[in-house]
Amino acid sequence: MDERHYFNSLKTSWHFVWKYKVLWAFGLLAATLGQMGVVDFLVKIAKVGTDDVSIKWLLFPSFLRNGNFGDTLFSSFQSGLVSVILIALLIAIFGFIVFAALSSQGAIIHGFAQLMRGRDNVDASSAWHAGVGHAGRLFVLNLVKKVLIFFSGALVSILVLVNVVDFSVLNFILFLLGFLLACLVGLFATVLTIYAAGYVVVEEHGLKDAIENAWRLFIKHWLVSLEIGVVVLCCEILLIFVAIWGIALLFLPGVLIWLLSLFTFSSTMWIAGSTISIILSTIFVMVLGSIFTVFTTGVWTYLFMKMHQEGILSRIISVFHRS
Repeated sequence: MDERHYFNSLKTSWHFVWKYKVLWAFGLLAATLGQMGVVDFLVKIAKVGTDDVSIKWLLFPSFLRNGNFGDTLFSSFQSGLVSVILIALLIAIFGFIVFAALSSQGAIIHGFAQLMRGRDNVDASSAWHAGVGHAGRLFVLNLVKKVLIFFSGALVSILVLVNVVDFSVLNFILFLLGFLLACLVGLFATVLTIYAAGYVVVEEHGLKDAIENAWRLFIKHWLVSLEIGVVVLCCEILLIFVAIWGIALLFLPGVLIWLLSLFTFSSTMWIAGSTISIILSTIFVMVLGSIFTVFTTGVWTYLFMKMHQEGILSRIISVFHRS
């Protein structure tokens, strides 16, 4: 097993991301599914554990009634047919976005696999059609992952409530154990989804075979998977700092225009400056998220192909072997 693949995955993925910018378009859509990294499932567990224990989307009509938008809508249109059409339209839009995101995820995996097999460029049309063809199986994989993360977060939420109502050393220990269990379940679900997606898109396996092979691959390379997960986590933390600094810099022109508007007493200048800063920051975050989604997907795709073809040696194990 070759340990050089460990860091070559980062270098190769970044090279492909920067050279083949057509992948960025896929990354923008795939980003709605979440990053292929550790921060993604930790954030989801924390979010579920705070305010998403109840499945709020089941209360969609009552949600529309809350606020000015809902009051205006339901006071103007009392017909149930209008409500049904509106809900159906929103569901259709949501379904289209999910389908496009899943297809884009498959397109990125397919594109990286083709590049690693010696292709000189990325055929966007071929990659997209490959993603569309595997969208159904990718949907099942991502759905299972999100369900597992949801229930893991719900467990954390219940344990938090128990500690709020009746705090004790035992309950606190149970909370720590529950949080650790939720993180492990989230990590396993995330990594298995990544490997199973590789088997589905790259190797054309059926859903059952893909999950079984992904489990065997993870068992064989569990330590490497954890190490790469930590590396990607560090990259995600770096990304957060880059995003914060980038947004701060892009808001500087707006701040300067705002200061100028104080002297000129021009509300138009203030609105223009704020609008420009918001638009630039939004574009910056979208591009950054797109690039990073392609990068992390590429890293895991590279490792997947090397793992099940050649094998990868853990850096920790290699250090002990040398000593």
